[in-house]
Amino acid sequence: MRTIYARQANVCKDKGYAAMSASRRTTNTLSAIEKDDVNFKPRVHARSLSDGNLRAMGSRLLEKVEVFVGLLTDSQDNPTPSTRTTWGSVKNVSERCIWLTFDIITDLCYGEGLGMMTNPENRWFCRAIRAMSWRAMMVRSQLSD
Repeated sequence: MRTIYARQANVCKDKGYAAMSASRRTTNTLSAIEKDDVNFKPRVHARSLSDGNLRAMGSRLLEKVEVFVGLLTDSQDNPTPSTRTTWGSVKNVSERCIWLTFDIITDLCYGEGLGMMTNPENRWFCRAIRAMSWRAMMVRSQLSD
């Protein structure tokens, strides 16, 4: 990894990565191609994702994961394996994973999660982000044609 991702590495990303950016004016870590962007963004992320910072956030992350597991094994499903006689209720695990992801990311970025796992009123945000992303990709594909 150091051979490829070190600041002194003599490699560059293919221009195809630019297609993964939501905007032509700004880049994200994945879509950055220019050497200055490629070097700057990981340095910023490395500070916030250092071992010490991750350890400090561990209990907050664990709380979120415990809520997530609770969503998968609600009390109506009788989660005790030794007494379970039927299958639990059907759940959309993909949707719950998205809620968990948003709760973790917003907690790490802003110090407080959106509460999507516990508050159904906040779940509209996922649909809005999905719609904006879809529209942006459609516009981008029309511009490149």
